[in-house]
Amino acid sequence: MQDFSFHQSDNSGWQSLGGNLLCSPAVGINADGRLELFLQSADGSLRHCWQTTPNGGWSEWADLGGGSLGNVRVKVGKNQDGRLELFVRGNEKGLWHLYQTSPNGGWSNWEPMGGSFAGDPAVGYLPDERMELFLVGTDHGVYHAWQNTPNGGWSGWSGMGGYIISNLEVGRNVDGRLEIFALSSGNSLVHNWQLAVGAAWSGWQPMGGYYTSAPALGQSLDNRLEVFVRANDNNLHHHYQVEPGGNWSGATSRGAGGVGNIEVARNFDGRLEVFVRGNDNHFWHMYQSYPNGPWSGWESLGHSFAGDPVVARNQDGRLEVFGMGTDKALWHRWQVTPGGGWS
Repeated sequence: MQDFSFHQSDNSGWQSLGGNLLCSPAVGINADGRLELFLQSADGSLRHCWQTTPNGGWSEWADLGGGSLGNVRVKVGKNQDGRLELFVRGNEKGLWHLYQTSPNGGWSNWEPMGGSFAGDPAVGYLPDERMELFLVGTDHGVYHAWQNTPNGGWSGWSGMGGYIISNLEVGRNVDGRLEIFALSSGNSLVHNWQLAVGAAWSGWQPMGGYYTSAPALGQSLDNRLEVFVRANDNNLHHHYQVEPGGNWSGATSRGAGGVGNIEVARNFDGRLEVFVRGNDNHFWHMYQSYPNGPWSGWESLGHSFAGDPVVARNQDGRLEVFGMGTDKALWHRWQVTPGGGWS
């Protein structure tokens, strides 16, 4: 078991994209494979920059407005036609969204979606690629809304009950059923799943434990969902489906789990990789040794961060990690080859 504070920083390989951030960035993937970053600047406005070509260099920062939304965390969704859509919780606790008017194109004006929420949005994808949103309300219950048609407008908000104290995470089972994960009262891990595709929900069911972070979700190459969450002893715990769409394992400890939000990405060959910010403010990662296989130990990616890691996969399969440095600038580092070493 490794303690993050025992290791030296390695700042090599990190490059700054500038900016003056208030919180961790969000990243989306355009229809043509170009990554696009979204962050709230110190003046309150939402800004973005994008790869000028797939796998390539980055544009200058541009303004998307939103200065009246308050201190926001952005969630990026993707429509069936490839258009990105942004969701943020405003300072009045209602949800707002902004969307590309054409794939890879310009942006709409900000539009309200209503509600009164205490948590950040989670985006799920139905089998026909309609987006479905899940948020924790100010009453600690969960609410969801969905696109009425692919690429189309949205339903009203519908309650799902529960008493939830963390942000939500949503995944899609191998048969298309959505499944939601969160922490409930007593800091236990709970989940709620569709009984059939497009059908009613199971209700909130316990998975046990005593946890201090919102869950993070990955999907192995064989389509088993895997959940990562930080326990009260600061170790990262790992639950996984024993078979695709099936029952769940108990918790396995993966060693020291750092601080802040956990990020899970999947390499081009299907191996999952987990990223955290350590107690030393470096980013750390561990990864499956082969698809669906065992896990490496923790390895440092270095630098010094005030925000959580955010990871996306380039068009050519290389992972790229982004974070808000202690200098409030945006920093990034990337795999030199798909699944390989880091810059």
